[in-house]
Amino acid sequence: MFNIVGILLALIISETAQSAGSPAGLHSPIAAAASVLLVGFVSWWIAHGATGRLRYFRQLEQALAGGALDSPLIDRQQVTHQLACDRERFMRQVGWLRLATSALEIGAFAALCWLGGWTTFVTDVWHVPHGLDVIPFLLPYLGMMVAGWVGSYRLEVELRGRAWGFWSYLGHNLRMNLMTLAPIAVIQGGWWAIKAASPAVADAMSSFIYLEFAAYMAVAVVASIFLPVLVRWLLPTARMADGPLRTRLVNFAKARGVRVGNIFVWRTGSHHFTTAFLIGLIAPFRYVFITDALLRQLNEDEVEAVFAHELGHARHRHLWGLLAFLVAFSIVWMGIDAAISMAGGAGWFTTLGEGAAWKLQMLSLGVALMYGYISFGYISRRMERQADFYAAKHTSPQLIASALLRVGQIGGHSLRRHGWRHFSIEQRVKELVLLAQRPEVEPVLNMEFRRAVLGVLLATVLSVAALAPSVQKDVVTGLASYSFTQFDRERIAPQRDPARLEALRVRTIDRMHAMADYDHETKFFAQWYGGVMDTLAGRPTDAFDKLAREAEADMASAQSDTERKYARRMLTFVERGERAAQLARENGTRFTDEFDKFAKDER
Repeated sequence: MFNIVGILLALIISETAQSAGSPAGLHSPIAAAASVLLVGFVSWWIAHGATGRLRYFRQLEQALAGGALDSPLIDRQQVTHQLACDRERFMRQVGWLRLATSALEIGAFAALCWLGGWTTFVTDVWHVPHGLDVIPFLLPYLGMMVAGWVGSYRLEVELRGRAWGFWSYLGHNLRMNLMTLAPIAVIQGGWWAIKAASPAVADAMSSFIYLEFAAYMAVAVVASIFLPVLVRWLLPTARMADGPLRTRLVNFAKARGVRVGNIFVWRTGSHHFTTAFLIGLIAPFRYVFITDALLRQLNEDEVEAVFAHELGHARHRHLWGLLAFLVAFSIVWMGIDAAISMAGGAGWFTTLGEGAAWKLQMLSLGVALMYGYISFGYISRRMERQADFYAAKHTSPQLIASALLRVGQIGGHSLRRHGWRHFSIEQRVKELVLLAQRPEVEPVLNMEFRRAVLGVLLATVLSVAALAPSVQKDVVTGLASYSFTQFDRERIAPQRDPARLEALRVRTIDRMHAMADYDHETKFFAQWYGGVMDTLAGRPTDAFDKLAREAEADMASAQSDTERKYARRMLTFVERGERAAQLARENGTRFTDEFDKFAKDER
């Protein structure tokens, strides 16, 4: 039920759609509502067909149990075995049906953002500032998920009976997904608050791309420390009551030197949602959550084995590892983007034609997501194996295997179905049996985890190398941009200091000279900044005329529509900068504010 991949994809789509410049209007909310209805109908239709198939299996089972199929011509044992195999195969197919619904939700949301202008609608019509826009951006996607749950509830009832009511089911699923989304919203909101509180920080972050990334990651690490408090608030939980079981679990953790801040019972109201999880980077905020269904359905020995599994994650520092992976993935993503952009600039993708920049961006996004999906899933499955082995050593392999089988049977899951983050229950049990018989296999299997970590480390190092030229360029351009924004603020300050203003102007000009000497692209922007500064100071300048003539010459000599459109964009950029500088001087406003108004009007 954790829709981690879907939410992360939706976040990426909403971010990339902001640069797409899709038109916004009344059609945007109408398209959002239509998307929700479409997903709801398709989900209901899929669930209708699946429930019919499940009823068929149940009727056959009842007929076999009642003797209705007894006949000399029918091998009862063979029919029973075939029925069990068919049901197991169908249960695996149910997982694919749910995946298809999730794919439809992502596809509809992508169309809504890139073609329907939803993100532009949130930004330009609702005027939600960047940093507080995570939830508004994803509102249609959340609506699609809820619509999908309306259909899947029918399937849930058919699989497990009315273990909970319709509204409890929807609320449970919504909380589960908010548990993934809320931390991201909190981090974004905190980052927005820091930039809003300090104009200097905001200017620095808008000037230096990689400085902003590093600072954002620092905010994310700090926020992650207090994440368990947020999860505790989101989920309907209660501290595990004092008694023999709590005492047993607390003593179990103490005896193995693993500090746990608290143990909570997650009150799901379900009879089959048997799970537990650990969250928290540091001991005071490290919590173990165990569902009420698991406590009811498993005996105390099995609960202790599940608890030991969660302690295994803490002992092996898996949560720190996952956080490190997210940082490394971000670096690899930027490295892939830089490498593909350099390859595109070198002419390696000559067949892309119109919209080559957008296609290269989508290519780098696709490669990065494929890398993240495969590598994270591979590492996560082996983390679960390490936690299983830890539980086996500190309880017994038979006990943790028994707990896994019980959880699978109670939840109605296919024992052979692999998950993105978990091996199948069947494989996990087989490995535990193998561990009990041959303990020497543990380091052999754990070697897979070490190789994966080394692979991620190598990819990260290569990405850093690919990013080196971009980082160097970002430093050169960022210094000039930051000096200019400081100059722009001081220029309209109520108590302007002429000496400071002149010092900022001289510093900005010096840094623009460094830009001009870097490469052709930065030379263009250095000349553009120079024209802006001269205009703001009331000095005559021919910088804009020169840049406009260069852009017009590039348009005339362009050999493709892509080159012609790029030159046209550069010409528009020059004209917009000149007009914004004139308005900023006439109105006594910031240049960046006037420039952003033009960009918003054009969008």
